[in-house]
Amino acid sequence: MAKKVMTEKTSVCQCCKHQYGIDKFYQKPTEDPILKTNVLPYCERCIEKIPQLYLNEGKTLQEAIWLTCAKLDIPYIEKVFTAMKTTVDGYIEKNENKTYLDYDLFKHYYHSLWGYKSLMTDGCVWEDFSSSDVPQQTLEEQEEEKQILEEYEKLKLDWGEQDDLENYKYLVYLYNRYTQNIQIVNPQQEDLYKDLCLARLEKRKIEEGKSDGSIDKIQPRILTLMSKLKIDNFENKKASSLSEQCLIGEIAKIEKYTVADYWKDKKKYVDFNNIRKYEEDCVLRPTLNSLVDNRNFDLDLEDLDKYRGITVPYD
Repeated sequence: MAKKVMTEKTSVCQCCKHQYGIDKFYQKPTEDPILKTNVLPYCERCIEKIPQLYLNEGKTLQEAIWLTCAKLDIPYIEKVFTAMKTTVDGYIEKNENKTYLDYDLFKHYYHSLWGYKSLMTDGCVWEDFSSSDVPQQTLEEQEEEKQILEEYEKLKLDWGEQDDLENYKYLVYLYNRYTQNIQIVNPQQEDLYKDLCLARLEKRKIEEGKSDGSIDKIQPRILTLMSKLKIDNFENKKASSLSEQCLIGEIAKIEKYTVADYWKDKKKYVDFNNIRKYEEDCVLRPTLNSLVDNRNFDLDLEDLDKYRGITVPYD
């Protein structure tokens, strides 16, 4: 009588190409009509690399899970993501030196989606990615809104509470204009520039009838701040001599061009003063001759005159 051999059902991971038992794969509740299987195409270990890859690219946790679901063709459900995040955040609170990269994110998401902690209820249709309840556009809008709020909070820290966003824009514009060519050396200097910008904003509000303040009071404050910052000298000092004007012109060239850009013909200006040639003929060659005990140094004293621009002391 032939002995019956039981074989374990297996699947091949499309990432690492290894064959594993079916217990090493996550399964869908329904069978894929094309692939004729209900297991996900990657093994458990390879799947966990997907959200980690997106996190390393700078994506948020929500974006990483959303993109992972899109890649695996499984639904992204907001309440499932929230449950997963709450669980992992709890672990991180207990281990402050850990980050999202240290945990199996997809495992926690899967268990809340289709696993033993599934949040599915009667009437839920969670079959594939088309069942997702948060489109990518919404995610992008949420991220953009988050960035705006973060920037707004920073503006409030920098400039205090302002009436509207236009005031913040004006303050940032003034600060950038005043400090365009200035090196800020300490926080006190930065604060003085900010005080000047706030004073200028107040003056503008008074002039536009948006404030009941007095120009006579705010103007002296502006002048005092400008004096402290040493930006109240409006004299236009021009070069007083031709040599100064030439020097300014050369400095402008240095700031605008690199040496290679300015001197287009590189061969013409290489070793312009023959310094390199002098060093090779009169220093390096005799040194080498000495080292190899060779006296073939056929440079006459008269030949030194050809090194234009170099003063060589000889009798």
